[in-house]
Amino acid sequence: MKKIYLFCTRLLAFWVELPLALVFVVSIIYNQHAEDTFKLYPLIILSLGAMIFFAIYFFRVIEISYAEIRYIGRFTSRDSAMINEGKTLVLTLSGFGKVDIELRGNDGPSELNLAFDEEDTDMEYRLFRGHAFGGVGTVKKVLSYFGVDAASAEKYLRGDFHEGDYEFVSVSSGKNEEEQDTVYIRINKTI
Repeated sequence: MKKIYLFCTRLLAFWVELPLALVFVVSIIYNQHAEDTFKLYPLIILSLGAMIFFAIYFFRVIEISYAEIRYIGRFTSRDSAMINEGKTLVLTLSGFGKVDIELRGNDGPSELNLAFDEEDTDMEYRLFRGHAFGGVGTVKKVLSYFGVDAASAEKYLRGDFHEGDYEFVSVSSGKNEEEQDTVYIRINKTI
């Protein structure tokens, strides 16, 4: 089944690679002029290893499919949650190109509720929380993945209250408590 990937690291974070690349290139150029036994090979290996480490360290992606949402990356929380009927995917434009992503729903009775002898089966919990970068383009990408056409996606991103039903989801939009544009994608059918 098709999946979409949302990038979770600012591209500015990869600027740390530039000085390392400069050291790597300069050490390769001047390696032939070194008179030491090992020449500049330890510096070349160290700078290459540091570039690879930082690329792996900063690589973080959120994968969304009709089955689940999860973090991908070696140094992430590796949090995940199942996407099925009755759950709501909430996309909030936070500014500066940041999109907050939440999956809200209820996976049955909570252990805390059972401890207090309460039956709150209608309560929604935050099952997944993350953020991605890309702004409006990221929200449009998620909306088109769930079957919303481009013209309707523009309507949901204006900040006014709109709602509509599609094949597997219901979409609504508006402002949240902090007056940020928010899109709610409610899953109507488990695929």
